[in-house]
Amino acid sequence: MSQYIPDVWVIVRFTTTEETINKILAGWYGGFGDSNSWKLSSGIEQIEEHDNRYEFHNCSGSVYICNKETERTSALTASIFAGWEKEMKKQPEIKAEIISIKELRKQNDQTSH
Repeated sequence: MSQYIPDVWVIVRFTTTEETINKILAGWYGGFGDSNSWKLSSGIEQIEEHDNRYEFHNCSGSVYICNKETERTSALTASIFAGWEKEMKKQPEIKAEIISIKELRKQNDQTSH
C-alpha cells in the first residue's frame, strides 16, 4: 500500500454516461532545485476524517493523507486541470469538475440514506 502526503489537493469528479468517479488531484512543491509534481489517484473508495486531515483510501490500495487546510490547487495542478477541461470539450461524453470535500461528503450522506 502506497501513502501520499500532498502539499495541496482537490477532489476531481469525472463523469461519463456510464459512471462517476472521484479522484484526488495531488500536488507537491519542489522547493529549491526540484520541480513541482502532481499525481492523480485511482479513485476514492473510503474517506476517514481526523482532526486535521482526511485519509482517502483508493481502489488501488493507496492512501492519500490530506491536510484539511490545504484543499486547493497549486499553479501546476490548476494548469493540469485546465488542460483536461480543454481536452474534454472535444469529448462531451466526459466531464470533469473540481468539487469540495464538503460537497462530496454531503452527496455521500444523501446516497447512503
